[in-house]
Amino acid sequence: MVNNISNRHEFTAQALHVTPPMAFGNRILYFITFTCLLHSTKPSNFNGDTLFQGHDQLTTTNSLICSSGLFTLSFFQLDESEYFYLGIRLSVVNSSYNWVANRDEPIRDPSVALTIDQYGNLKIISNGGNSTIMLYSSSKPESNSNSTIITSAILQDNGNFVLQEINQDGSVKNILWQSFDYPTNMLLPGMKLGFDRKTGQNWSITSWRSGKSPLSGSFSLGLDHKTKEMVMWWREKIVWSSGQWSNGNFANLKSSLYEKDFVFEYYSDEDETYVKYVPVYGYIIMGSLGIIYGSSGASYSCSDNKYFLSGCSMPSAHKCTDVDSLYLGSSESRYGVMAGKGFIFDAKEKLSHFDCWMKCLNNCSCEAYSYVNADATGCEIWSKGTANFSDTNNLITGSRQIYFIRSGKAEKRKKQKELLTDIGRSTAISIAYGERKEQRKDGNTSDETYIFDFQTILEATANFSSTNKIGEGGFGPVYKGKLSNGQEIAIKRLSKSSGQGLIEFKNEAMLIVKLQHTSLVRLLGFCIDREERILVYEYMPNKSLNLYLFGIEIYSFTI
Repeated sequence: MVNNISNRHEFTAQALHVTPPMAFGNRILYFITFTCLLHSTKPSNFNGDTLFQGHDQLTTTNSLICSSGLFTLSFFQLDESEYFYLGIRLSVVNSSYNWVANRDEPIRDPSVALTIDQYGNLKIISNGGNSTIMLYSSSKPESNSNSTIITSAILQDNGNFVLQEINQDGSVKNILWQSFDYPTNMLLPGMKLGFDRKTGQNWSITSWRSGKSPLSGSFSLGLDHKTKEMVMWWREKIVWSSGQWSNGNFANLKSSLYEKDFVFEYYSDEDETYVKYVPVYGYIIMGSLGIIYGSSGASYSCSDNKYFLSGCSMPSAHKCTDVDSLYLGSSESRYGVMAGKGFIFDAKEKLSHFDCWMKCLNNCSCEAYSYVNADATGCEIWSKGTANFSDTNNLITGSRQIYFIRSGKAEKRKKQKELLTDIGRSTAISIAYGERKEQRKDGNTSDETYIFDFQTILEATANFSSTNKIGEGGFGPVYKGKLSNGQEIAIKRLSKSSGQGLIEFKNEAMLIVKLQHTSLVRLLGFCIDREERILVYEYMPNKSLNLYLFGIEIYSFTI
């Protein structure tokens, strides 16, 4: 599912109280407006597009601008940061950086410079030349004076920064290195996602750790080496896959919802497998919250049910966590301070805000969480009973955005209790999340009816696998399942197209309870989870119950 940026909900980069890489609503306007001006104007601070070997240095006081004027290469600092980064961005005010050379090696020294030495090495130097970040290193030994090559680095009109070997006549002999081979969080036209088996080169984009930190985040987008599908990883776990490539696109991206942003060409041989991003204009950004932002203004995600992608397989939260909490909008944000200190995770874990959210969801006692550092990275969580919050203004030291888990269980339990009250007129009801109690030791089964949580239903049916499907009627499909205690069950899943609402579902459950006796398949329980309406029966093989009782079709399948 996709949504325009104007409809983004509360849990966005703005809700995180950080500055996003760029105001997404303005990016498209900037892009189109600036492109239209390219042929009629040049920036007044044009410094050329090429860094020459030996005598040229790019410092914090100058920049490279491509010949069209569209892209700028310069050193920059983010708000409230003491670090310098070398990056490429659109040559408009407040545009996001589409490439960062030293994202995981920030530099404090304001005298930092980019240079090409006499041996053709492209490097960032600081601290008087005592510290070096090598972007490209010649394989020839520097001690051999005959190894010197002539090089220059040019910022091209497509945003690619290229180090090239130059012939004596000034023509280009060879491309030695290019920024397109080392993308950060943004895909531009002409860039690749994939891998080269011969050289070991991998092309993928990885999110920033936060809107204020270009450090490598926890989400990446690339091609899986085994399946050759496009995948999204969260901390090395695949959380989305595109399906196989066929007829011009990946299986899960064939919908018209994706055609504006996911425009690729696929190539594969014995050495390379990759997709090339090929729109005339556009970009794809891998966001720090696991949301893919497209230049069309749409967003795609597996962690937000408003921007959903087909093919998601997000990891489940702990069994004690409400299913509703698996989506970003389930956290309530408030600005202030906590009276007590929570548990702070080790900085070595390199946690993003999304990581911290998942840490909280997977801790049954976690009630609130927040970032630790000024750049909205790190993680601190508070347990129930210790999350004492105080509202403050921006002037209070230690104030930050605090996120409270809003599980939605209260409303869910209210609906369940209403249903239980009505059904309870016909039978004894007992709330037991998860699974049915074991049969009594005397061999008699309990007459109680239970509430099953949706995760238990998913596990029992292998995510409603087609191999578990045993029938279907006008109400929807029926599946055979097995609980963790080994008990076999039959699961009737109400189809959204059946027209049956909560009242009809309740009446059906009440009727079945009243009709229960030893000659009928017994109702074990039910599940109500958001739009899901599910009845759970005992499974009795070789017993047909195609019966019409009181004019209502109770069963239309054989079990």
